[in-house]
Amino acid sequence: MQIEPLPGHTYLIGLCCGDTRRWQFVEVDARGGEWWRDCEKDEEFCAGNLMYAWWIIEECR
Repeated sequence: MQIEPLPGHTYLIGLCCGDTRRWQFVEVDARGGEWWRDCEKDEEFCAGNLMYAWWIIEECR
């Protein structure tokens, strides 16, 4: 089951290296880019610029 992220919600993310991160979904921009905020680094980024595989494991409550 694929999780559709919602703006303002935080998710546990699995990375291809085996690590996990907490990311908050920010928005989809006018070009269709998905913007996220890394909760540990407090940095925003566009998922389309990432050079590794990742997936949403679950929503953090």
